[in-house]
Amino acid sequence: MAASSAAVAAPLVMSVAGGVAEARAEEAQTYEHTYYVNDNCILCPPTPCRSGCPVTAISFDGEKMAIDTSKCIRCGNCSKVCEIGAVADAKAPPPAIQQHDIVHKECDFLVVGGGASGMIAATIAADLAGKGKKIIVVEKAKRPGGSGFYPMGIRLFSTKWQKDAGVPDEMDDYIRSAMAITGWELNPQLVANSFRSLPKFFDWFCTWGKAEEIFTLEQSRSSKSRKSIGIKNVQEAHCRQVMHRIIDRSKELGVEILTEYAATDFIMGDRGEIAGVRIKDPGGTTIIKCKYCLVSTGNVLNNASLIERCAPQYADALVRRVGHRLPTNTGDGVVMAEKAGIPVNYDKICIAYTGVVSTPAELSVFSHGEVSEALYVNLEGKRWVNEAYSGPEYFAALLRQPKCAFYTVMDSKVLLMDRMPRTPIATSGNAGGRNVEAGVPDLDAKETATQGPGPSGMPGMGGGGKVDVKELQRIAALPGRHVVIADTLEELADGMGVDRKNFVAAVKRYNELCAKGRDDDYFKQAKYMLPVEKSPFYASSHILGTDGAMGGLEINENLQIVGKNGPIDNLYASGDTTSGRYINRGGERTEIINDMSWAVASGFLAGENIGKRLKTS
Repeated sequence: MAASSAAVAAPLVMSVAGGVAEARAEEAQTYEHTYYVNDNCILCPPTPCRSGCPVTAISFDGEKMAIDTSKCIRCGNCSKVCEIGAVADAKAPPPAIQQHDIVHKECDFLVVGGGASGMIAATIAADLAGKGKKIIVVEKAKRPGGSGFYPMGIRLFSTKWQKDAGVPDEMDDYIRSAMAITGWELNPQLVANSFRSLPKFFDWFCTWGKAEEIFTLEQSRSSKSRKSIGIKNVQEAHCRQVMHRIIDRSKELGVEILTEYAATDFIMGDRGEIAGVRIKDPGGTTIIKCKYCLVSTGNVLNNASLIERCAPQYADALVRRVGHRLPTNTGDGVVMAEKAGIPVNYDKICIAYTGVVSTPAELSVFSHGEVSEALYVNLEGKRWVNEAYSGPEYFAALLRQPKCAFYTVMDSKVLLMDRMPRTPIATSGNAGGRNVEAGVPDLDAKETATQGPGPSGMPGMGGGGKVDVKELQRIAALPGRHVVIADTLEELADGMGVDRKNFVAAVKRYNELCAKGRDDDYFKQAKYMLPVEKSPFYASSHILGTDGAMGGLEINENLQIVGKNGPIDNLYASGDTTSGRYINRGGERTEIINDMSWAVASGFLAGENIGKRLKTS
């Protein structure tokens, strides 16, 4: 009888339990989403959350992007397009994180850092090694991809596409030019191997990545070569598309990607080789033993102690959210190497200054960062530069200003007038850490994928357009002193937070020079000398922009990290954490190729070398 009762009761219990589980699952599916932008927001260009919102519910709030919940229709598109997980759901059930004892895992190849170079390395290695090889990527952000989503382009030359179109193979010219521009200080074999990896990457990508949907061949207009055809992107943000396809391909090949896993320590073997990595995960600690390891942790820009040591002139710079300053860019690979006794070359860590960056994430005011007809004052309220000057020493001059920041000041007349084109001033070199790339024999549009202007009006990119005064007024009402509008110069100074006396004197002196038609202070051309006299007056704040702080780990031609006794056989490095693609002379950086191209080339080269070794092991 008891058995019979139990037999009857069991289905009832299971039915009730199943009903509760189904109800909870249904509840989790039907709650009302409430999306918000968290502190991870970096105002990444071109703010895809804002441009992708169907009801224009997202805008700049003075600090980061914000969602107007009264307009939001809860479609979730902003969360989908945010590459770094900065858009969250306030009402989503909290993740079930269970604290645990140390977890031990093993793999054949461990990638520390899931940005562009790390994901490319993992994917090509998995492709070459074949089934049966375990490859793990650990990434401390919520999603893989890192800075690989934000660059403007990849330099591509000597690809199969170009060869089939009859373009001469100029690879050797590229290599020679790169070595010449860097004074033959770099490892020539590393330069050659990395340059040759770029077309190999693209040809490989074409075999599975549907490259024709993203890129196209285009005749170069500016090339001096006999026959030049470059690879251009078909759609905007093609780097985003490439990265998503790389990540999807890695998963197809069985690569395990562990997010919110922050590597903290190398575990070294008795003979100086890498044995594993200690990692902080959401629930505790994981130790992963590996046969091969790649360090691809990105640039060190958010490591304050490293910046103060390597670039003290930038240590006090005003910091705002920008696309090249990911929260994860803390130089973990460099820190781990130092703790493990691996030499770190601090003299080569170098910041790549890129010019003026406007602080609001609104395209309507980006153009104010480079207005030749305006007056520039620093945070002391003093004029500091020839405003029409776009030469490289401009960066060095801005580095010397308090917090590497300034205000562009205009009156109502100058604000609304059409912009005159800037006239570059010839210089003898590239000062202030300018990002200069090698020529082949002339690096022009022929080998560049989307190196041209970005969204209209972005500083340093040309463009411009009419000013949206209402948008300026909206931003002026926000915190952060991004835009200041006032009826008097004294009120404008107070709004900017600069010294009244200095500022009024600077405007008076500038107006006198404008009336004179000759700039005796900074020698700006007379055509740009327009006075600041018609109220209301406008000021917009700007900072010195960077592409990050690169370097630290020395590598050989195969991307193996160089230790105290030479290359460490099973420990590799790629991307911005390495020092192999540029020279640094007193803060002046001359590089052979741009950041994304190096991430692609170095990641592919390291992954190819490791994949071949795994295949034969």
